[in-house]
Amino acid sequence: MKSVLITHNHIDHTRALKAIVGNENLKVERYIDHGMREGPGTGNPNWVREEKAEGNLDITIREIEEKAVLKAAAKALADADIDPVKCDTCDPKIRVLHGRVALQSDPSPRPLSPPPRCGEG
Repeated sequence: MKSVLITHNHIDHTRALKAIVGNENLKVERYIDHGMREGPGTGNPNWVREEKAEGNLDITIREIEEKAVLKAAAKALADADIDPVKCDTCDPKIRVLHGRVALQSDPSPRPLSPPPRCGEG
């Protein structure tokens, strides 16, 4: 599997993360998220980071912050990590539209935008 992209740390988005990334029969090359390490739903994202730090996972971890998205062309971040999908019959354009935002008045992150499904605009 080329990439796992977590849009935000709600348990319905992170519950299966350990089972997927930790599956010895499935190689996940990249884990991408917004870098939030505290709050509800962070147990499995933090597990990925801990396993990588301990040398138990061979995986690239990437955190996307809002400033990286704002620097990108058309305010949408795309590269080989974010959009590894290349199909002969369908090549969806996967882009990150938001990243982690650190604001004094509102510390909650805006989620990464989910990738489109094959065949959708």
